[in-house]
Amino acid sequence: MNGRYPALMLAALVAAGITGGANAGPVFLAEDFQDGNADGWGATGDGDVAVSTYAGNHSLRVTRQARALLAVAAQPGTTLEVSGVAAAKSLGAPDACLVEATGDGQSWVEVLRVSDGADDGLTLHRAAARVTLAAGVQRVVVRVRASTRNGTCWFDDISVTDTRPMPPMLASRAPATAAFNGRLVFNVRPADAGFTLLRDALQLARGKDTSFRVPPQFDFTFAQVDDRLVPTRRGAVPSDHGWWEWVVEPGRAWAEAGEGGWNRAEVPFAWAERNANCLHNGVLTFRFNANGEVQQLAYRIAQETCAYFKFDAWGTAKATFTPGTAAEATTVAAAYRRELALRLPVKSISALADDIPGIDPLAFGSAAEVRPSDMTAFGVVWKGVHYVGGCATRQSSYPLCDELVLPSYSVAKSVVAGLGLMRLELLSPGAKQALVADYVPECRAAGGWEGITFDHLADMATGRYQSTVREADEDATVSSPFFRVDAHADKVRIACTRYPRREPPGIRWVYHTTDTYLLGTAMQAYWRRRQGTAADFFRDVLVNGLYTPLGLSPVVAATRRTYDATAQPFAGWGLLLLRDDIAKLAAFMVHGTGELDGQPVTNGPELSAALQRSESDTGLAAPSPDFRYNNGVWAWNAAASLGCKAPLWIPFMSGFGGISVVLIPNGAVYYYFSDNNDFRWARALREADKLSPLCER
Repeated sequence: MNGRYPALMLAALVAAGITGGANAGPVFLAEDFQDGNADGWGATGDGDVAVSTYAGNHSLRVTRQARALLAVAAQPGTTLEVSGVAAAKSLGAPDACLVEATGDGQSWVEVLRVSDGADDGLTLHRAAARVTLAAGVQRVVVRVRASTRNGTCWFDDISVTDTRPMPPMLASRAPATAAFNGRLVFNVRPADAGFTLLRDALQLARGKDTSFRVPPQFDFTFAQVDDRLVPTRRGAVPSDHGWWEWVVEPGRAWAEAGEGGWNRAEVPFAWAERNANCLHNGVLTFRFNANGEVQQLAYRIAQETCAYFKFDAWGTAKATFTPGTAAEATTVAAAYRRELALRLPVKSISALADDIPGIDPLAFGSAAEVRPSDMTAFGVVWKGVHYVGGCATRQSSYPLCDELVLPSYSVAKSVVAGLGLMRLELLSPGAKQALVADYVPECRAAGGWEGITFDHLADMATGRYQSTVREADEDATVSSPFFRVDAHADKVRIACTRYPRREPPGIRWVYHTTDTYLLGTAMQAYWRRRQGTAADFFRDVLVNGLYTPLGLSPVVAATRRTYDATAQPFAGWGLLLLRDDIAKLAAFMVHGTGELDGQPVTNGPELSAALQRSESDTGLAAPSPDFRYNNGVWAWNAAASLGCKAPLWIPFMSGFGGISVVLIPNGAVYYYFSDNNDFRWARALREADKLSPLCER
């Protein structure tokens, strides 16, 4: 596009109905220009408008007095949140780069302004604003424009989101006329599999191997519990497929009038990336009858929590069904009913405004901090109530948000490695000071591990590193074989030898996922030395001793492990969660006592230290003075952001791609799972301060 083309009048643009891919769901527009074009945008004004590329990212470059407009369909009277990102270069004192929107075709709401002094050409500025469509107006118009003599503006991540809570799914449903208890098996033929690649930052799909387009064999047994179809195996199921593993969660069955004895079913699932933590969420649908026949089986994926590999996938298959035993169904039913009974009470995020006057629910999961199209799930826990946002896909809202599977990535460093060592210290006082070389023979053989303890691994303070530049060692490891090899022998060898000894332990924090893997390895050996070779640290200490008493789902019991006889559980990534699981874990942690029902389940002082409540044990700077890391938990000094008189340390957990779980000192929890490398939550923190003040000002 070029701004010298004939101008498009605003009224004509609206009348023409130029839209940006409106979805049947809360996200009406999600434009990141990654397809290399700006289809649907109309350009006008004196200057250039064109898609440009820098470091692999596409954005819309606008110069001089040019502008670009896009109309997005919506219902009259709807209040929408419009957000955008902009960077600028060479602006003068009166110049600006602007994102604006109008809901009446006349008056413009300023969404974002970048002015002189913020124009370094690199910094991305993000903001959001609300626009209400006037009566009779069925489109909001978004405008990006430059107002400069010689400067340049770059615009990206333009989104339009409905602020209303998602309505419940409407359907004329009746109870299923037959029970679905048994084994469902199918294979998808390549000819019956559809696939659209949307993002491949690591070029995983490059080459002749196209097996990522087709899933492994589906082979799961279900028990019908009331209207729910519950798989007997939860979590990621290892397979010999080169790319994927199935994760299948409870679905539902129903009957609709006029279908002649056939019942319908929908089952939420995910394809989990083998040996990694990316999840691609979808829904499986089919019909079944009392004779055990299954037909019209289809699947569709239109959502993920994966920063580097995004796609839509769909397909059909012929399935076989084998009835199961009544005893198996009875056992599954009892466990699932117990799981549902233990879930936290759930309300829509919009209910915060009703329950706590003065709270703005839109500050949580805000488009100003996380682009809606990259948001998988978010929520707030306050006084035992779980306030949840929606779970949108690229086509519609996900039908069963409570069953949507979430990846932990490095949140596992807190809730597996961190809580695991705290619990081990409770069960065996002094465990945190055990020497790594005494329990990991590969490290002893490598040399340079003298004096390094389990606690040093948890704090990422081993004194072994290549570089102290933030994330430099970790980034180099990502491209190394460590994350690709399947067997424990290979992973532990790399982890023990990758970094040289530079200084004594306990002095400097350097982020290494390999350290957390070694901590898991060391704790497994420690536990087995005391409990026998059949013992399993993850199962015995965490699942049986903490996760189950907390009422977590069976999903967390099936963490990622190595693909060999060792089956070493990963301690630094690989855990899967439902949103109720992360809400409960975080709610337990934020109180800081380490007790459940009056009984200690983790070492209280160690948990308190991780939450920055111990002046004698604050952890190390990570890497700047405003960040700390202790016992697997991060902390940020939010005093400047909140205007506090004294330092205010906010503990939080963080995961690759855009996962934040904030343990707010007033007892609130805020979390979100996203995948565009957004880690902002200061806006949400300021709103949570209204629940109960966090500091003196």
